[in-house]
Amino acid sequence: MQGMINLNIFKTELTVMCELKVVFKGKIIIEDAVRITVDRKNITINGLLGDTKTIQGKIIDINVTKQEVIIEG
Repeated sequence: MQGMINLNIFKTELTVMCELKVVFKGKIIIEDAVRITVDRKNITINGLLGDTKTIQGKIIDINVTKQEVIIEG
């Protein structure tokens, strides 16, 4: 008789962290952005470790597959 594996899974939780690289005027300004907020032309970027940068510009592209945000000034 072979062994039997019984998998009883009632609840599964999956947490995925999406960190984005932010490129501004062709240069990477933050590697691990977890939140980006826009107020008119002001863009505030919050990093994973609590660092914050505020710049003026326009978000041109958000590519989650590449984990990248492109901002023009």
